[in-house]
Amino acid sequence: MNEQALQKFKSQCEKFLLTISLAELRAYARDIGVEKPTKEKPKPVLISAIIAVEAGEIAPIERSKRGAPVRNTSYDKKIPETIAHYRLICFGEVKDDKEPAQEPFDFEKALKKMQSEKNELRFESPDYKPTKLEKQPKVYRGQLETLNKVSRLLPLDCIDRFENVIVPVELIRRYDLRKGDILSCHAEKTPSAYVATDILTVNGCMIEDFHRFAFEEGAACYPFEQIRLYEKERFSGVINKYFDWLIPIRKGQRGLLLSAPKSGKTTLLWELARTAIALNPFLQVFVLLVDQTPEEIGRFRKIVNPENLLYTSYEDDPERQVFVANFLLNRAKRYAECGKDVLLLVDNFNALARAYNDTADPERGKTLPCGLESSTVHFIKKYFGAARCFEKGGSLSVLGALAVDTGNPADEAIKGELLPLCNLEIKLNDRMAQRRAYPALDLSAVQIRGEETQTVAYLRNEYIPKRGTEALIGVLSESNSYEDFEEKIK
Repeated sequence: MNEQALQKFKSQCEKFLLTISLAELRAYARDIGVEKPTKEKPKPVLISAIIAVEAGEIAPIERSKRGAPVRNTSYDKKIPETIAHYRLICFGEVKDDKEPAQEPFDFEKALKKMQSEKNELRFESPDYKPTKLEKQPKVYRGQLETLNKVSRLLPLDCIDRFENVIVPVELIRRYDLRKGDILSCHAEKTPSAYVATDILTVNGCMIEDFHRFAFEEGAACYPFEQIRLYEKERFSGVINKYFDWLIPIRKGQRGLLLSAPKSGKTTLLWELARTAIALNPFLQVFVLLVDQTPEEIGRFRKIVNPENLLYTSYEDDPERQVFVANFLLNRAKRYAECGKDVLLLVDNFNALARAYNDTADPERGKTLPCGLESSTVHFIKKYFGAARCFEKGGSLSVLGALAVDTGNPADEAIKGELLPLCNLEIKLNDRMAQRRAYPALDLSAVQIRGEETQTVAYLRNEYIPKRGTEALIGVLSESNSYEDFEEKIK
């Protein structure tokens, strides 16, 4: 089978099946022999299983007569017809499990016939009824935000470049839409703007299957599931081994990356973002860059989806920087409410605090001795403290960089406010960074709330005081597995 044709077939089927409701997908999956379709709860997983069976990668299973009768067995006939149409275009064949073809299929003849009949789908099947491919209305997609008391859709990268779509209050109340929701909808044009007429999906879920809880009311628990950051074949650097073997980052964690300026914290966040995106397909990785240089922004744009990377440079005003930060945090909360796992990387909290302190907020509060206002301190604590793990599923992890030892009293005040909230504290050693030791992680200064493994305790109390952190980096680089690493440090 032609690999290029197979990939084209999968891509076309995936785009089409995403428009079908979950109930119809389950009924169709059961009919073609997908194993346990009702237990394939995530819609992308169910679609992948359907495509695998249709492409012949997985053999269909026989339908069992055991158990209770199935309630829903109906689905739209356009599903098999459209998939058969894609199979004809990509492979030049029609799938028929009941009777083998008696004559070889003439692809060129069938293609000319389809073109002459103005795209009418006609296959050699006695039960087939021709249907015309109708032109679908344009779908608008964006994030729901309120500007000047008007709810509208903004681009996911927060760069204004498409039609202004207004979402009426009736639709917001009917579907309980909230600020930060990712919506896809149809809209009609009015003299002043486009107005949404119906909602198709919310945060990637079909509107008829969409349900969630309130973020602030969800029961939180201690983080326990680890984010995968190591793979022997592709991601086996020292950083990957550090964070997978010794300093695990768990879903729902509040982590601070403390370092002096020019110690490599942005590079470390870049490496974590690259690895987390590649090794955790069901993890939503968002990156917020505040007051950064164009060069650093360019590095992240190469590895992060443009929709998941929001940034401001030193050329942007404080109001823009604060708006972008809240824009991304609202989206992360809405995803966590729907049961999804989110990792938000922030670089850095110092710049975000300075930006908020410079905005023209009428309710500023008292000015503290460090120069920050009390409302700024509250804003930073609320932003960082949004990270949590929910008992019923879903999590929001926040790992942010914080510059310390700068001589600025404001930076020390931010550190004093955020440290009590974090349950993972990572510190970079500026002396190691000056000696070009990478990564300049100081394991003896790492603080992990919860149980500490015997290996980390041994490294902190015995190995590092005797041999130093640079010796530990050497052992990590030479080890091929965690078991091999434990043998070398003893």
